[in-house]
Parts: sequence; C-alpha cells; structure tokens
Amino acid sequence: MGLEAIDPGLEQALSLLNHARELRPTWGRVPLLAAAICDRQGRHERALEYYRAAVNLGERTPQVVRRIVQLLYQRQRYHEADRLLRDLERRNMPF
Repeated sequence: MGLEAIDPGLEQALSLLNHARELRPTWGRVPLLAAAICDRQGRHERALEYYRAAVNLGERTPQVVRRIVQLLYQRQRYHEADRLLRDLERRNMPF
C-alpha cells in the first residue's frame, strides 16, 4: 500500500490534533483520531504509533485492537501482536 495523495485538510487536522495532544495528553481520542488519519493516508507505521498511544490512554475497543493487530500482521510482526494481546489480557483490560 503506497502513500495516498496528501490532503492539506488532513494535514491541518493532524497539526491541530498534535496541538490538542500537548494541551490534553491524557485524552485517548486525540491519538486515536490521528491514527485514523495516518491510516487513511497509508502512513501505517505512524498510525501504529498513534494507535498504541491511544490504547495506552484507554482506547481499547475491539475495532482499535483489531486494527493494530491487522497492521502488525501485515508487516509479519506476529510477536508484537501477540505481546499486545497478552498484555491487555494480563492487565484485565477488556477489548
């Protein structure tokens, strides 16, 4: 999957989200939205970073966890996917 054309509106949204993250570092929705934008742009490594930050801030819906696992599997990073799932299970964090 290559990079899609850069949308100036999405780039502006990312910039605003980064500013929001500085102001509200404990809000999990901020990195979650940034992850969705990067994912849509084909910037999957960056999306993974944002998704993981969102999970660490409490965003643990099945859709979020599933997308992280999908991205990791696409990159044959099976050990990381397994570690994420085991960590969530160990901490009794539902997803």
